[in-house]
Amino acid sequence: MYVLLFEANNIGADRESIALVSSLLDSSQTQYLLVIGAYRSNEVPVSHPLQMHIDEIVTEKSIPVTQIELQPLSFSIVTQWIADLLNNISATNTEVQPLAEIIYKKTEGNPFFLRVFLQVRPKLLCYLFPDVV
Repeated sequence: MYVLLFEANNIGADRESIALVSSLLDSSQTQYLLVIGAYRSNEVPVSHPLQMHIDEIVTEKSIPVTQIELQPLSFSIVTQWIADLLNNISATNTEVQPLAEIIYKKTEGNPFFLRVFLQVRPKLLCYLFPDVV
């Protein structure tokens, strides 16, 4: 049996979800299992059920677990992203830099927060750059 399981925001993972993953791992019918989980590592303490389950998988079941921690985007990348949104104004343009600084400070370079911030505030861009957007 081939299984792909994706869970976003595993911070709220309840015991039933964790039990489901455990049963899939223990099943002799599961030949291939790929579990992809997304969570903020700074919000999952060592005592959290999710972290305890990951530790159990690695230590007791000897199943390899690969964790990829994404880093925030750099200021230059955020600036380029905003410039691209504004129809490729140069990222060094003095008009883009102050806006990029504000947005970078608000989102801390988190690509998910940046995307939501820009989706929620499109009128801000239209107001600041009426001839471009």
